[in-house]
Amino acid sequence: YQTMLQLLQNNGIINEDLNWIFGDGHLVITGDIFDRGDSVNQALWLLYKLDAQANQAGGALHLLLGNHETMVMANDVRYVNKQYFETTKLLGKTYPELYDDSSILGRWLRSKPVIIQVNDSLFMHGGLHPDISNLQLSIPEINEQFRNSLGMTKAEIKAQEILAFLYGSTGPIWYRGYFNTPKVDNAALDALLEKLKVKRVIVGHTTMSGIFS
Repeated sequence: YQTMLQLLQNNGIINEDLNWIFGDGHLVITGDIFDRGDSVNQALWLLYKLDAQANQAGGALHLLLGNHETMVMANDVRYVNKQYFETTKLLGKTYPELYDDSSILGRWLRSKPVIIQVNDSLFMHGGLHPDISNLQLSIPEINEQFRNSLGMTKAEIKAQEILAFLYGSTGPIWYRGYFNTPKVDNAALDALLEKLKVKRVIVGHTTMSGIFS
């Protein structure tokens, strides 16, 4: 959380009072707010506030869902900070129930996409494998598939061919083929980008020592 604050302040996105000062700019966060320390809720509430402030200023905050958001909603809590289990015990709830569609943050998270296009760039958490074109789904349709499946069990997801791909190792929230072996075929990726009418894909997910193209 503190690292996020430092990045946002140093890049002129928020001021010392943690308010949006980026005007009509667009800030994209490519997922995985969950499972990153003991201040997950602080990060989520800050982004919730900035989302509203950005809209009022004519800009936008785009929070994308990553694999850890979908894991938490499916009750995969392997990476949840231990303090949150004390919270759930006191409240008599499971961890996913804190972010279900009866909560403000839960409803807000469920409104978020997995993939967005800003100008000639596509943003997502993991990456696009060229085989995604076999699904014959548009970007909005892919986002709708994810929204409708949030909270499903692994068994339920694996039972549906489209969801099995989207949540699989070559899907947009898990794919690492831009960096790890076997690497994506450049010609196939170029063809996919041309089909989607974009010039680049911008991702997070795979740990790197810097920002690379």
